[in-house]
This record gives sequence, C-alpha cells and structure tokens, in this order.
Amino acid sequence: MTTQALKIIALISMFIDHIGAIFFPELLFLRYIGRISFPLYAFLISEGVAHTSSKQNYAIRLLGFALLSEIPYDLAFYGTVYYPAAQNVIFELFMGMITLWSLDSALKKKKYLYLLLIPLFALLSEILGFSYGVYGIVLMIIFYLLRKIPILSGISAAIVTFIFNGITSYSLFGPGTLLSAGILSLVSVGYCSILTVNNTQLWAMLSALFIVFYNGKEDKNNLKWLFYASYPLHLILLWVLNAYVF
Repeated sequence: MTTQALKIIALISMFIDHIGAIFFPELLFLRYIGRISFPLYAFLISEGVAHTSSKQNYAIRLLGFALLSEIPYDLAFYGTVYYPAAQNVIFELFMGMITLWSLDSALKKKKYLYLLLIPLFALLSEILGFSYGVYGIVLMIIFYLLRKIPILSGISAAIVTFIFNGITSYSLFGPGTLLSAGILSLVSVGYCSILTVNNTQLWAMLSALFIVFYNGKEDKNNLKWLFYASYPLHLILLWVLNAYVF
C-alpha cells in the first residue's frame, strides 16, 4: 500500500466522519469509520518528516493550511467564524510535525536539548485544544521511531489508542492522556471503560490494518496540493449544505 493510497483512505474516512458528525450524529457507524483517518494522517506526517527535502517548508505549509482551515472548521461544526475551545486537526498535525522535527534533530544531529521541546509541544497541544492532544503527539512519535517496520507501527498504534482512549478515569487533562494511574488503570479501569463507555476513538485501532501493509512507496502522480486543499474545501461545502440547503 503506497503513501497515496493511505492518503486516499484517510481522506475518505475523514469525509465520512464529518458527514456523520454534522448531518447524521445518530448514525454512530459513520463516526466509527471516521476514526480510521487520524492515525493514518499521523503516520503520513512521520513519513513526511523523514523524507521531506525541507522541514521548514513542510512546517510552514501545515501551519498555513491550519490557519486557512480554521474559519471553515468553526463554521462547519459550530456555526460561527470563531470558536476558541477547539481547533481543526491540521493544528495537531503541525504540532506533531515540529515535535518530530525536534526529535529528528536530537537523533541525527545530536542536538539533545531539542528533546526538551517534546513534552512542551505535547502539553501545548492539550492546552490549546488541538484535536487529539497528547495522544496525537505520542502516536506520531511512535510512528516516526518505528517507521521502517510497518507491522510494528500498526500494532503499536493500536496499543497506544487503547491506552489513551480505553483509560479515562484518572486522566489529568480529560479522556485520553497518558497521565493516568499506571498499570492498575490499564488492567482494571481501562478494561472496564471499554465495556461501559461509548468511546468512538477506540475504533481508530482499525487503522493498523492499513498501516501494516504500507510498502514505503510514493505514487508518481503527486497530488500533494489536492490533499491539502481538500480539507478546507470540504469543510466549506459541508457548512454551505448544512446552513443553506438542509
């Protein structure tokens, strides 16, 4: 499975998720399908950091589309041009990207002080209300460290998703952070949470089925800008349909 194939799967599942969230919130299976998208995007960020010719340009590109998408995101999901409590997912991907940039600098250039930035970026992702907070940052770090072993990446992603989203009772920041009560939570509280809490994010574990078949190849037809533009454009479309058609 190529990079472009993963992008297409992530895009389609995200679109299904947003249709479900905006138009059919009672149809939970649409949200379950949509949970596949973020781990795939997180995996693609790790691949992007590893192979981009310019990390600076990559970061600027992500931040630019995050800013461009914020008003469409707020309109589509909250019906207002400004909703400070939540930000679109590209901000989380941007934060993950600069986290991996710091990690890459520490590992390859032996600039170990950059490691101090990693917990800072993770904390900021929670404080600023980015979509997946610490969970998203940890996921991208694992994907980066295990990027040459897709099978292990997929399995690890499923385990991390279980830990962050199955354990909810002792979180400091809200459902899903690793700042929980240790092994006892994993064994007892985490297990009970799956049985008693309707946490749709657990369905993100299914993304492992796609990641394990990744072959490390990029398709020749580069649709990079199409994938970037599709995010704000589909949000605008959903907002228009919701506000003026349905």
